[in-house]
Amino acid sequence: MRAPTVELGLGDERVCFTLVPQVEWEVVEPASSLEAGSPHLAPVLETELPDKLGDRDRAVFVVPDLTRPAPVAESLPVLVEALERRGVPRSRQTVLVAAGTHSAPAAGEFARLWQAPAGVEIVVHDAAAPGTKRGETRAGTPVEVNDRYASASFRITLGGVSLHYLAGFGGGPKMVFPGVASRAGAAANHKRSLGPLPPGGLHPGCGPGVIEGNPVAQDIAEAAALDAAEACVQVVKHHGAWRYFGGTKGLTEAREAVRTRGAVGDPVAYDLVVASLGGAPRDIDVVQSHKALAHAARYARPGAALVLFAATPGGPGSPSFARWLGVPSPDELERRAREQYDLNAQTAVSLKGLCRRHTVLWVGSKTPEWVRMAGAIGLEPGADVEAALAGVSGRGAVLPAATEVVPRSPAG
Repeated sequence: MRAPTVELGLGDERVCFTLVPQVEWEVVEPASSLEAGSPHLAPVLETELPDKLGDRDRAVFVVPDLTRPAPVAESLPVLVEALERRGVPRSRQTVLVAAGTHSAPAAGEFARLWQAPAGVEIVVHDAAAPGTKRGETRAGTPVEVNDRYASASFRITLGGVSLHYLAGFGGGPKMVFPGVASRAGAAANHKRSLGPLPPGGLHPGCGPGVIEGNPVAQDIAEAAALDAAEACVQVVKHHGAWRYFGGTKGLTEAREAVRTRGAVGDPVAYDLVVASLGGAPRDIDVVQSHKALAHAARYARPGAALVLFAATPGGPGSPSFARWLGVPSPDELERRAREQYDLNAQTAVSLKGLCRRHTVLWVGSKTPEWVRMAGAIGLEPGADVEAALAGVSGRGAVLPAATEVVPRSPAG
């Protein structure tokens, strides 16, 4: 009798992971059904949009880039038509891609992928371009937003609410900050994710589903409020279907739904944790793929083995992250991350820390040189994975969508 397998996403493929018999396995997936919100965008817009705008108004839709899944293609025609009915012509409507500090495809590529309505302009945010200054947060984070966003008379954000290993949740205020904000502002905010040295590592208040006491999340909320959108729509995906939530109340409901359905499995309880992000586009590069390891580690006992299936065709994900990975000494990395902070220093600190505390097997990376620099062992999918786990026994967890789950209670 053949050993059972679990299908995992790896880039554009689906691969089978064999559940080795010496391990007592659990498959950890989002548990509860999602009944909150609306299955359709149109009724949410009726409550979020004013009854009438004018033909001289300029409207901006803020939508996520490809690393943040959301129903952009099906939502754009609904948004465009809703604004047209309220008096705003397509020539005065702009889709602004909230790329944050990510590298993103050109606007034409987004237009092709989304089959954007004719006559609507698509602009990709460039965090390095000059913007409009809106002040500072109490923590001193400078808030400078995209000029198209700042000058529009009506702004609406469409963002997927999800667990985020640093900011608590994706979507919501992150669509504005750092989604359409400056690189300097994003860097100042992300630096707050570093904990005190010693002991080093990430701030203890940062974690998926955590807002209270989270210095990154609180700073983001304050920054976004300095130039808040006039309307916001949140989306949550479950079992292949999207649900739409509107406004501040909807953000709270969406976050609670994501937290509730994703709270499964036991913290610090497993001797082996196998994780995937679900495939492309979430495992596009090492920066994005690291998030699955961060979630997986919350389930793992000290010294447990972590296995990550992630394709990373985009390599490290950013030049600054590549530079931080090149710092060989953990102590030097921790010190320089605080004294000479640049974007993704905290990602390198987190990733290298995970690889020191656990044996990390990284399966299927198309850029294995970056995996090795992080301290992980690169493997091809297939028999080598089973052979590498031959000596592992005890309790095991498989996380097919690792960034969508978090242990039922905080680890540690």
